[in-house]
Amino acid sequence: MSDISDLVGRVSRAYNFHGSLGQVTLAGPHCTMIRDRAHPDVWMANVVYGVTAETAAHRAQLFEAVEDVFAGYTFRHFSIDPLAPPSFAAALALNGYDEQTATLQQVLTGALRGRFPDVALSPVRSDADWEVLHRLVRLDHEEGQRTKGYPMDENVTRGIVDAYRKKEGACQFFLATVDGTPCAYGSGVLCPEEVGMVEDLFTLPDFRRRGVASAIIKHCVDHVRDQGAGPVFIGAHANDAPKLLYHRLGFEPLCLTRTFFKEVKA
Repeated sequence: MSDISDLVGRVSRAYNFHGSLGQVTLAGPHCTMIRDRAHPDVWMANVVYGVTAETAAHRAQLFEAVEDVFAGYTFRHFSIDPLAPPSFAAALALNGYDEQTATLQQVLTGALRGRFPDVALSPVRSDADWEVLHRLVRLDHEEGQRTKGYPMDENVTRGIVDAYRKKEGACQFFLATVDGTPCAYGSGVLCPEEVGMVEDLFTLPDFRRRGVASAIIKHCVDHVRDQGAGPVFIGAHANDAPKLLYHRLGFEPLCLTRTFFKEVKA
């Protein structure tokens, strides 16, 4: 196996690890499912990961299990990594699933490049910190740039922040404060196989283009490398500008992860 293939495998497994972190995890036939009955309208907390179904018989077993586990839900959601058989994504398309915008996974194997402003950064730990994070996530959802048209009401926002908090301990969120205003957040997590991940970045519009996001990324990279991470990866929608910022900082393109979604009657 080449070094690149090995790294793709490690990043794919780390991506799935992060998605299932803190959630109820169900081992299905040829897949892993996470489910949050308390938040059935939060897509990120109810998803099928790690698909290995290669044959028609395997796919039939998997789809049957998914219908059982997510009975009563108004959607079905699959996260497809590069290790999944290509025929499975084709089967999703055949069965009426819409492919969402692909996520470009970029990896940093050396040092970050560039200059980083001095930004006050603090870990999210207390209830008060989590409420500040909730307010920023809500502003993110109200802006709508990252929701791609999906409804994000307050209940969904609260469910997503609850899902973030369930990752606490393994995944560390950080808040950025500029001129006394909490204005941005991001997270870093050490995944298995000594792979680090930077995720969930957002900056308020009035504080963009001031290096705040770059400062958070550096802080998260330092955080996971202090814990033993070697390569660190970060994702961006393939058609969005942040991928260019990440590349300037030294992250190189590695692979795509893909999301398939279908609305169904409960």
